[in-house]
Amino acid sequence: MAGGRQDDAERQRRMRQEVDEVRRRMNARAAEFAKRLLPNGRKSGNFWETSNIRDEKTGSYSLKVYLSGGKQGSWSDFGLARGQAGASGDILSLYVDREWKGDFAKGFAEAKRLVGVEHMNDADFARSQAESDRLRQEAEIAEAEAREVKRTSARRLWNGSARIAGPDGRTPALDYLEGRAINLAQLGRAPGSLRFNPSVWCVEVAERDGRAHAKIPAMIACVMGLDGELRGVHRTYLDVSAGKGGPVTKARLNDAKLTLGPSLGGHIPLWKGEHRHPLRNIPPGTDVYMSEGIEDGLSIAMVRPSLRVIAGVSLGKMGAVELPSQMGALVIIGQNDMKPEPIEALERAIAEQQNKGRTVRTIYPPQQFKDFNDMLTGKERGHE
Repeated sequence: MAGGRQDDAERQRRMRQEVDEVRRRMNARAAEFAKRLLPNGRKSGNFWETSNIRDEKTGSYSLKVYLSGGKQGSWSDFGLARGQAGASGDILSLYVDREWKGDFAKGFAEAKRLVGVEHMNDADFARSQAESDRLRQEAEIAEAEAREVKRTSARRLWNGSARIAGPDGRTPALDYLEGRAINLAQLGRAPGSLRFNPSVWCVEVAERDGRAHAKIPAMIACVMGLDGELRGVHRTYLDVSAGKGGPVTKARLNDAKLTLGPSLGGHIPLWKGEHRHPLRNIPPGTDVYMSEGIEDGLSIAMVRPSLRVIAGVSLGKMGAVELPSQMGALVIIGQNDMKPEPIEALERAIAEQQNKGRTVRTIYPPQQFKDFNDMLTGKERGHE
């Protein structure tokens, strides 16, 4: 009996060694495996991204695989709740799911062969573990340094950008908003959270066109913490190719809207409404209206300029936005999405804010409009 238990313990120990080693080796080849396992995805910065673990062509890119750094090989589907099936994992779990339909025994046996773990002994495992630990520590240090570089870059971009109205009263960012029926002159002032920069680095243009100096115009928004500190910036890349006096539109990119620097928990302060205090100092009972994007939030401000309006940076981050305890209700500015992913993501954001003890309400435009900005411009579904 004792010998049998010892044999079982030894087999379990060996199995754990093999699983850990296969996982490390597959994660180290994240770029190779991500492209192979998720062929409908695309590279975006440090991520390989696709719609979901089924790699469906839905037009959304909520599943992101880290290609390098301390989280190399790990992935998360930000359209799903934590703990939900298909919400997170590593390259090994992705491989087993995608190529072996979840059969771990068969998938793991082939994975061992693929990464050369079949004939390793204890000394081999120990050497590999030590090397992996060293590489992981180096990656974590490099990643921390990269985060600080992004924070510095975000502050530099913000400080180097012009107020949206500009010295002569106009910038292309102002023209862009007016093209979306957002007339800041009608509101009487321009939000201090919005600026314009004519030359902003765009990695997508660089990768698409092979250009070393891929800089294009962008509207810049500050992402603020509840403490009033600048955390990062949000960029809306613009197409100004029509020339002076021509329409300014959102740039034709896969991702025309991106953040730079830390943004989780932060917000874009779009409109202060009746009370010009910072968000953390609003009078008790003041309702806060929160949109997913800048245009939708400003559309509400155009119609109801007395309201306090912020943007949650992105749909996946709205649940994490930090808000003052003395506020009234949180009113989420919804969109009439047709796909299940954004609908579920909004429901999770609402639940996350409710779990913090907040009263949450939602408002939606009439069904013939996708969002409030379409309602403001008169653009009904199916009509251009």
